[in-house]
Amino acid sequence: MRVLLVCDCFLKYVIEQALALKRQGLDVRVLCRAHAEEYGGSRTEREADLQRLHSANVQVWQLPGRVRELHTLLDVRRLRRAIALWAPDIVHAHDPQDPRLLAIWTVGARLTMTVHDVTPHPGEPEPWVAKWVVRRMRARADAIVVHGAALRDALLEQSPNSNVYIVPHGVATSPEPLLPPKRKQVLFLGRLEQYKGVDVLLESMRLVWGERPNIHLMIAGAGALQATIPTHPAITTDLRYIPDLELPSLFANASIVALPYIEASQSGVGALALGYGIPVVVTRTGSLPDIAYRSDMIAEPGDPVGLKGVILRYVDHDFDFRRGLHDWAARELSWDAAAGATIDIFERVIRF
Repeated sequence: MRVLLVCDCFLKYVIEQALALKRQGLDVRVLCRAHAEEYGGSRTEREADLQRLHSANVQVWQLPGRVRELHTLLDVRRLRRAIALWAPDIVHAHDPQDPRLLAIWTVGARLTMTVHDVTPHPGEPEPWVAKWVVRRMRARADAIVVHGAALRDALLEQSPNSNVYIVPHGVATSPEPLLPPKRKQVLFLGRLEQYKGVDVLLESMRLVWGERPNIHLMIAGAGALQATIPTHPAITTDLRYIPDLELPSLFANASIVALPYIEASQSGVGALALGYGIPVVVTRTGSLPDIAYRSDMIAEPGDPVGLKGVILRYVDHDFDFRRGLHDWAARELSWDAAAGATIDIFERVIRF
């Protein structure tokens, strides 16, 4: 089966998915935008990531330039011709917002897509062109994939479609879980935006410090709220985009990872943490509860008191707990398991 994966953003996700589908024996190629926004503007890091595809003999087609640059229409024509000659059986898109991508995918191939964000995150702009492309793609899709039951229900409320399937966000597990660090530390990693509940986490930590002043908070990432992070002896910050190569050291010092989101669909940060066997504290929004190892690791969105309780419950744990969590993630949420479920959907679409 020949599968073309198409993305605008979500390239990091697509790389993992492409490699997993390749391991399952599929002929996979990738069509993506040429920008490095997902990598904090670092083209070096992006190229290093793409090298993983090249090493696995996965061909990558890249669309340069911006939507309004007319000279890129020649690139659209060139890519469309190349993809038509290859003749994929399935085009699987990941929330593309660039109309040029919509123009490239080959007529005749069946279209499926993963909807990562059923609704836009609060406060994020949604250009009308992007909204039009998303609506168009969802209407044309033979099957749509989301990462959890709550997201499926939300999508069906917007646009009823019986062909909506659930495939968990993949997790790449390390050979062994990381040892719990000696110093107790809560890690928040990612974009510092309002919908991610950074203010809720800060209020929760003030309550935590009332009982356990020895617990530290690490905030790593950049965003609109970075100027609001207070100076505090128990808070350490690294307010910038964190390159992937630096993530292992951050996770090595984390007792737990906190996802205090007010609104969310899923979390790549949560998936990364689970891969290292690190407990992830989540809120009951989107598909975040699906990556909770235990039901009492879930707090309600916007509830600092409830979040405090979960943090205090799980900041102290041993290596055996991490091993159990790590084994669960490898068994239930692995990229290979996600790829197998995705292939079942592809085969169903081709068959019918």
